[in-house]
Amino acid sequence: MEKNCFLLILFFSPFLLSQLVLKDGYVLRDGRFEKVDILVKDGKIEKIGVSLKGKRSENLEGLYIYPGFVDSHLHIYGIGKEMEEVNLKGVKSIEEIVERIKLKYPEIEGGKWIIGRGWDQNLFFGKKLPDNKLISEEFPKNPVVLWRIDGHMLLANKWAIEEAKIKDKKIEGGEIDFKNGLFSDKAMDFFSSAIPKASTKEIEETLKNSLNYLKSLGFVSVCDAGIDGEILKAYISLSRKNEIPIIVYAMLEEGVPYFDEIIKNGKIEKEYFKLNTVKIFMDGALGSWGAYLSIPYKDMPSKKGTLVTDFEKLCSILEKCKKHNFKVAIHSIGDEATTIALRAIEKIKMNLYQVRLEHLQIVKPSDLEKFKKLKVVASVQPYHYTSDLKFLYERIDKGENFLFYPWKTFLKNNILLLFGSDSPVEEANFLEGFFSSISRDGEGLSPTEALKSYTLNNFLFYNEKKMGRIEEGYYANFTVLNKDITKEKEGIWVWGTMVKGKWVYKN
Repeated sequence: MEKNCFLLILFFSPFLLSQLVLKDGYVLRDGRFEKVDILVKDGKIEKIGVSLKGKRSENLEGLYIYPGFVDSHLHIYGIGKEMEEVNLKGVKSIEEIVERIKLKYPEIEGGKWIIGRGWDQNLFFGKKLPDNKLISEEFPKNPVVLWRIDGHMLLANKWAIEEAKIKDKKIEGGEIDFKNGLFSDKAMDFFSSAIPKASTKEIEETLKNSLNYLKSLGFVSVCDAGIDGEILKAYISLSRKNEIPIIVYAMLEEGVPYFDEIIKNGKIEKEYFKLNTVKIFMDGALGSWGAYLSIPYKDMPSKKGTLVTDFEKLCSILEKCKKHNFKVAIHSIGDEATTIALRAIEKIKMNLYQVRLEHLQIVKPSDLEKFKKLKVVASVQPYHYTSDLKFLYERIDKGENFLFYPWKTFLKNNILLLFGSDSPVEEANFLEGFFSSISRDGEGLSPTEALKSYTLNNFLFYNEKKMGRIEEGYYANFTVLNKDITKEKEGIWVWGTMVKGKWVYKN
């Protein structure tokens, strides 16, 4: 009896159960897919070959195994909140906004905040910014705050403005339009402070919903591009309970409450949750005329955009990050914002590959040399180009001497390139970004280059030595699809997501 128990324990031991052979899957090797077996042991790739043996096996014949996809820039809490709040993506008028709100809240108690996100005036007749007259009339007992799709402008009704107790008529790093109820960049902080705060438990549930959604899309890892102390607290709680299913690299947003105390406490490096980067905003967004340019906007000559963080302040923040050994991610869309950021990085002598610039939609050709010299990383969102085309050349003339969304140019200059979505601004779907990046003229990438930007490159930035490749000794982080996306575009779906040898999602 004792011998049988021993054999039973041995058979079900974690050591043996951790041995898994994935049979006959197609793996991209040397530029083409080959049918091979992969032996996974203790979360890593033990061997790649044919006719491999293991304690367990799964047949993946007909399926394609990719190095696990990574979204290098999205907002996990924002994705979860979008599921809970009023989705305004695709609306074409303020009247349609009201309809969406009423559909979401057919009955709503007085005083309850109505929050929505996703409107884009470029879809409205005449492409005019909305005003708050109708939402003030239709919802006289509820504060209403509706974020623009890029998150850099909001529309608020009269009660929300009263609740936010805004006394200033001007604010550095933002714009206030009381007449129409429009607030951009730093001016939006008044509302963020006034909206009732979610509890840690509520934040945890929102994060879990979002992470479960992201793993179903095939992501093995994501970068949460800007969190505050409350979201950090929820992440730490989820990490302790082992309830984070994929690897999260979080960025602490500069200027949030307790920012100094958090970075003084040092980086957090857990297995599935890491806080080792600070997020800084240089400017606003192109769609709301907030990206900081060196020239006036073509369709709004009185504006050059909004400089959210000036040179001296940026230098001070970079010094602080360098002192506490935090990497830095700088939101920089307009060409002049990028020029200022590069000057500050050079002045502070930031360590190589410690700084990444986010978005980089409009770039001066003359700044490429500094990118190379300072080893600054380019973190971009390919689908932004596709969605911005509806207004891009109305804002900035195509003939101007700028590099527009210069992905191929970055690679030609040996600049490390990371791909993401900026979800919920765009959809958290790597297929959209992948096809956007390979189908473009001039700045388009090869499929292999695009795959590296969605997989290996993010891990290179975070100094992860054993992630991002399907090679022996590397972690078994796989995204399994039904097709070869380097050759096909239609009917593609995610079969499974494996993180460190464990299936976290199967379709």
